[in-house]
Amino acid sequence: MTDAPHSRAARDPLGLAGSRSDRLAMLLVGIMVVLAALTLAGGAAVQGQARHWQRGAASVLLVQVPDPAGASALGGTRLDAVLQGLRAMPGVARAAALPEARMAALLRPWLGEAVATLTLPAMVEATLAPPGPSAAVLGAMLARAAPGATPEPQDPQLAGLLAFAQALVWLAAAVALLVGAATVATVVLATRALLAAHQEALALLHQMGATPAYLARQFTLRAGRMALRGALGGAVLALPILAGLAWLGAPLAGMGARSPLTFPPPPALWLPLLLLPPCTWLLARLVAAITVRRWLARMP
Repeated sequence: MTDAPHSRAARDPLGLAGSRSDRLAMLLVGIMVVLAALTLAGGAAVQGQARHWQRGAASVLLVQVPDPAGASALGGTRLDAVLQGLRAMPGVARAAALPEARMAALLRPWLGEAVATLTLPAMVEATLAPPGPSAAVLGAMLARAAPGATPEPQDPQLAGLLAFAQALVWLAAAVALLVGAATVATVVLATRALLAAHQEALALLHQMGATPAYLARQFTLRAGRMALRGALGGAVLALPILAGLAWLGAPLAGMGARSPLTFPPPPALWLPLLLLPPCTWLLARLVAAITVRRWLARMP
């Protein structure tokens, strides 16, 4: 019956377990982990979606060909020369002319029925294989095949949208750093509270020959256990929140059915939850060790 108290004393010789500041710090660390998980997963999801938009926009090239039925210097019509030049160009997976009926349908809301009387330029849609042809090579081919044919510039709104997404990623990184700083402050305050509560016992042990490394290790181990428990609780709490947000965000990403594993991508959903507890444990131990050693260095 006496083994249990002795084993507890061996694990906690300074009697640090069960302090009120320790429990409060554990709760605060758990809240910080929830905020960090949401921030990191959100930033990763925004970055992944921005890459998806960029790949989609960069994979399609539209070329406007005026007077498509006119003769080309390379033989055949100007439209045929552009299509042959694009199909033979490295970095172009396919090229096809948009049907006149489709172009007329696209312009009819603005031009009305008068669109049927207009002579429209031909539009060629090319699907690019990364990295695609360079602008210089494309321009030289169009100048030979059909002078006056021009590629359509990318939508300027897309550039603004991508810049906004990148700003959100940087904002998420800044929030994650602030959460990390708040976690460090929590560990420092909890460790100082424990040091103040056990000041007399520490001074006595120090006078009896306990080394600063031994005393610091007790607080470091305690801070690590406290942070790990809080981080694990925060990760468990963040899991259903992230799954719910992913379920709500799937239709916004154009992915159809709602699923907690479609948006954000699985790494963005699971990686923060896997990395945050061990990272929090290491951070808490490091911060506690520095705090205790600085406090012990001021002891007489």
